[in-house]
Amino acid sequence: MATTDSTFLLTLHRAARRVAHAAFRPWVFRELGRHLRFDSGLWLRIAMTDDGPQMHDHHLERQRPDRVTSYLARELWRDDPMLHAIWAEPKRAVAMSADSVTSDRLREFLEQHENRHVVASFDVDPVTRVFAGIALFRRRPDDSFDEHDRRFIESVGPHVADTWTHNWLHHVCEERADDTQSGFALAVVTAGHTLTASDDHFAAMMNREWPEWRGPYLPAALREHLQRGAHPVWSGKSVAVHFRGLSGGLSLLRIRRCHTLDHLSPRKRAVAQLFAGGASQSHVAERLRLSPSTVNNYLVDIYRQLNVGCKAELAVLIAQLLP
Repeated sequence: MATTDSTFLLTLHRAARRVAHAAFRPWVFRELGRHLRFDSGLWLRIAMTDDGPQMHDHHLERQRPDRVTSYLARELWRDDPMLHAIWAEPKRAVAMSADSVTSDRLREFLEQHENRHVVASFDVDPVTRVFAGIALFRRRPDDSFDEHDRRFIESVGPHVADTWTHNWLHHVCEERADDTQSGFALAVVTAGHTLTASDDHFAAMMNREWPEWRGPYLPAALREHLQRGAHPVWSGKSVAVHFRGLSGGLSLLRIRRCHTLDHLSPRKRAVAQLFAGGASQSHVAERLRLSPSTVNNYLVDIYRQLNVGCKAELAVLIAQLLP
């Protein structure tokens, strides 16, 4: 790997932990501009379905606002040789000029948006099946990307897509810095219950409960649970899945191994959570409309079943297992 590539990647991975999510993609384009000259850019996260591309997310860098929506509405992807090359061989960057495009309507579109030369790199996530990557454009007819440019984008492109995912998951979970420490794997799903992002451990954790599962669709049990809008925790034999709504119809999934806590009765779990949260036994009894003696008996059972010896130990356990 060239020194330029290594320098960019080191800076990129450091930025994934410290740059705010809303500023991350503009930051990446600015940093890319230090190593490779371009006039504008495009960041896409897209899935291929039987009905064509399904857009998950995009960011435009010095491009017209209608650039992506117009491309999809006119179904120009059907004529796009670069896109088909990317589908056929992910991770291999492609460089192309508008002059080489055989489709008149696609060539007209590229010239209209001053995308006369493009170099692009995309990678496909094996779990979510989402293609993610970047395209860089130059506007002057005599200013094409060369092989050095293509190889640079090919070497850094997958890292760009991967660090965006980690940056996003860190952002949506930033109020709970102990997720990783407590053994949670993370994913974000769309309103249609398909995965759009996941961390490195999510698939392995899912396979504990569903050994044959592969993304991007959630297993039927989780889809039905989400559709019912039921309790924010689903518990199986091997894993527990915690749900939280995000903006735009998305949902955050936190998945971990099952614990004895997950198999307590709903009433005992409520007692455990209130008591661990600082409530007194009398307050728990009043809140749940139970007698003080019933709450005391429940707590004796809870301590025994969870193998904790005091309220402080119970509080630590609850904090680790219930985000």
